[in-house]
Amino acid sequence: MNIIDIFQTIDTSGMPCPEPLIAVQKSFQKMPAGVTIKIIVDNQIAAANIERFLKTVGTSYTFLDQSSDLLSIITVVKKREERKETSVESKPIAYYINSDKMGRGDPDLGEMLMRAFLKNILHVVPKPKQIIFVNGGVKLLQEHQELEQLVIQLRKEGISITICGTCATFFEYLPSSEVGMLSNMYDIMMILQSHQVITP
Repeated sequence: MNIIDIFQTIDTSGMPCPEPLIAVQKSFQKMPAGVTIKIIVDNQIAAANIERFLKTVGTSYTFLDQSSDLLSIITVVKKREERKETSVESKPIAYYINSDKMGRGDPDLGEMLMRAFLKNILHVVPKPKQIIFVNGGVKLLQEHQELEQLVIQLRKEGISITICGTCATFFEYLPSSEVGMLSNMYDIMMILQSHQVITP
């Protein structure tokens, strides 16, 4: 198929997150296999969310044009075999870090345990595919630089790091791109649905 044979154009310009991602997902559900669509995105966060979605569904895609104000994506929807129900045991593991403390009781002990938990991820088998930081978990990264460095090392091990963007804004925390990807609640929900979730 020639890439100029566009089946459909989805223009998400001006849409706040996560609406661009939702629009693309709804269109994919209605489209037959093997067709090509053009997606127009005008902000980098929405483009990153859509790119991750395309990877999770196994769809090939090409960035056709990129400039400071407009990002256009050409993607080819491939025919896929019908998906079978996935058991909890066969799902990839995601750690959901929603607090700076582990367990109930003494707060200092709880923070010590959570930091120990994160440090031992390097040694656990099997390793998680995803680690999601929300609320107090984001604050934990903000307050402990050694944990930021640990997370960077975990990313080098192939573990995806997702940080709640709303939480980061609330705590006035701006992590570098090396630490992880700032994301929205819709994207976090999609990760939780597709993974075996462990909350320490």
